[in-house]
Amino acid sequence: MNILLKNVLDACMGAIAFYLLGYGFAYGGSESGGFIGDGDFALSNTAPDNGGGWASFFFQWAFSAAAATIVSGSVAERTSFIGYLCYSAFLTGFVYPVVVHWCAAAACTAPLTTTPHPSTLPGCGRATAG
Repeated sequence: MNILLKNVLDACMGAIAFYLLGYGFAYGGSESGGFIGDGDFALSNTAPDNGGGWASFFFQWAFSAAAATIVSGSVAERTSFIGYLCYSAFLTGFVYPVVVHWCAAAACTAPLTTTPHPSTLPGCGRATAG
């Protein structure tokens, strides 16, 4: 299978998985620093006239898809195509969001820090793929 096709399908599968589950796991509120976020799935708490939530989603989705494509090079021609797509959806819909949620919670509770800017969190997720 062509690596270009895998990368395009990473973006497609990642967009669906991150929209339905991942964004809620990463940025949905959780009681007392829970394991994962538990709200805002499918951007349900984002007002339709407020573009800020959608812009944040798109920004974070790009990093989650990048995390999946980083791994595609290491498993090229070593896995079945369906297995790779399942792995890609799992990485962008669960693994990456959980790591980002942990980093956001740790950054918010660390002493002498303020609420992290969303652009600083993808570094945690990029480390997930590596």
